Amino acid sequence: MNIIDWEKIENQYPIGKIIDCKIISTHHFGVYVDVNSDEVVGFVSVIDFSKKDRSEIKYPEIDSIVPAVIIDYSNDERGQIWLSLNPKIIESPSIFVETMTHQEYFNTIIS
Repeated sequence: MNIIDWEKIENQYPIGKIIDCKIISTHHFGVYVDVNSDEVVGFVSVIDFSKKDRSEIKYPEIDSIVPAVIIDYSNDERGQIWLSLNPKIIESPSIFVETMTHQEYFNTIIS
């Protein structure tokens, strides 16, 4: 198992940074995206795609390139950068960085 240098990852992918990523797989719990790194993978929670009715989830197509905002990290062996595709966050990522934690963000989406 590779040890991930999270300090390096956090410097390369700071919270609030907008990146283009490629959808690589979709699952009932969210999507994984390529963030152009050999060490980590991006993850977008299903919560970003639906509010309460999860029967109507519409994910981007596999291989599509989408903009996303870095909102947090797994900081563990999963090697995940957590992202948001929420247009409000992409338009003003500094609002997220300055005012919300990752958990507060998810709480606002599902309420």
